[in-house]
Amino acid sequence: MDTSDAAPAKASYHHGDLRKVLLESAEAELGERGIEAFSLRGVAKRAGVSHAAPAHHFRDTNAMLTELASIAYERLTSSMRKAMAEADPTPRARFIASGIGYVRFALANPALFQLMFGSKRPDSHDKTLLIRAREAFMTLVDGIRAVTGNDPAAFRPSRGFWPTGTPYASETGAEIMTAPRNLDAARAAIRASGYNGEKIVIINPTDFPTIGPFGQVTNDLFRRLGLNSELLESDWGTVVQRRNSREPTERGGWSMFHTWWPSVSIVNPAINAVIRGAGERAWFGWHSNPRIEEMATQWLAAPNAAAQATIATQMQVEAFQSVPAMPLGQFFIHTAYRSNLRGVLKGVAPYPWNVRRV
Repeated sequence: MDTSDAAPAKASYHHGDLRKVLLESAEAELGERGIEAFSLRGVAKRAGVSHAAPAHHFRDTNAMLTELASIAYERLTSSMRKAMAEADPTPRARFIASGIGYVRFALANPALFQLMFGSKRPDSHDKTLLIRAREAFMTLVDGIRAVTGNDPAAFRPSRGFWPTGTPYASETGAEIMTAPRNLDAARAAIRASGYNGEKIVIINPTDFPTIGPFGQVTNDLFRRLGLNSELLESDWGTVVQRRNSREPTERGGWSMFHTWWPSVSIVNPAINAVIRGAGERAWFGWHSNPRIEEMATQWLAAPNAAAQATIATQMQVEAFQSVPAMPLGQFFIHTAYRSNLRGVLKGVAPYPWNVRRV
């Protein structure tokens, strides 16, 4: 039979290859049309398959974008590690190279980079996505640790509400912070509390490297404890704006966020906004505890330093009962200056006085 004039057979994909083809087509679709115009139908058309074909492999559009973001994080890690492997074998050179690898990936893959860090479409609870995102983050962290020598002096546990190294610092009342960790016991306590799956919203900045990782770790812990936790990541400005809201979570409110304070700004009951309990006039979270407010007044009127110290300890014990916040630790930010300078004062910020050249 002569088939010389017959139409060429349409290319077909083996079932084992279709998912890969769809993801390749999805990346091309994302790069050309952007996140807002991205659709499964567009991916199917680009891949040359029926519009229903992607549904056999991906629950919906966001599921496909989630897997694409997961692949992108894997590539980001590879880009950083490749640059590090090509660099001089010194901690500083490898750290710089990890940043170069990061930037190279971002410049070469702007659509993927936007998907990873500027979109809420990927499922932030997806296990594979979380693992690969954390792997990329830890590649950078390991570089920082190498440069600083993983300096143990840069961080120390601080279990109480008064900063370690200050006059009122102690672990009195903080036994819950020093007890052995037991996730099974914690899960049992949550069940016994009557928790019924109410949503917990953690607002978290992606552009604040000394805060962002805390939200990610807390969200992971909450989910392992069986809590219905949602991590809402954004820039710090959006976090600051949203934390003003007193609405319930379903109407734009929030449940918790992480932050840090210079120790000098929370060193005593008169100025420690975290522990004070003035209700509507209190700091974000609007902690209400009349007993703490009464003790703060007593502290101001106390006859001597010993009496003030006793009151400060009592306030800490009370705070661990009402839990306006949970102290996690204390860290130190190093300041670099020229080797020919003398008289540089230690403190919570660089001070311009007393400095001289030698």
